[in-house]
Amino acid sequence: SGMQYDYVIYTNADIILHEDFYNIVRKQIEAGYGSFRINRQTVIGGNINSKGDNLNRKGDPYTVQDLDEIFSSQEMLLHHGTDCFVIEKSILKKVDMGNIFIGTLGFANMLLLQTSYFAKQPRKFGTFETNATYHFGNDQIWREDESLLRLLELNMNNVVDL
Repeated sequence: SGMQYDYVIYTNADIILHEDFYNIVRKQIEAGYGSFRINRQTVIGGNINSKGDNLNRKGDPYTVQDLDEIFSSQEMLLHHGTDCFVIEKSILKKVDMGNIFIGTLGFANMLLLQTSYFAKQPRKFGTFETNATYHFGNDQIWREDESLLRLLELNMNNVVDL
């Protein structure tokens, strides 16, 4: 394609980016990381509604006006998974994801495995190192949703095929 880029950022759709996210990413690129991931902070308390319904305490959908409240919440949990990748173009060109469904279980692990293998200096930034990404609650609805569980099974079969 005719698009010019040096890095690709992949973040799950349910992740909230801090207002300084791109400055934080640029700083890590300038530090020499060709591939890195940023683990999210799971927002669970304070004035944040963590029921998983994406409504604030007033019962309204979250908007940009709620961001300061989210970023300043004092009740955050560590998250062990990976929801945000920053990958240099030369590394991404080597990655083969086969027929894995994007954004579902198995996708992040396969992307992590391959980008870590191809990168000279891969890096994982832990949950509280960058304060760059956030997620409401830790409901893990995929554990109970039959259609998502079928996608997981397909993904695992597709991973074996790689």
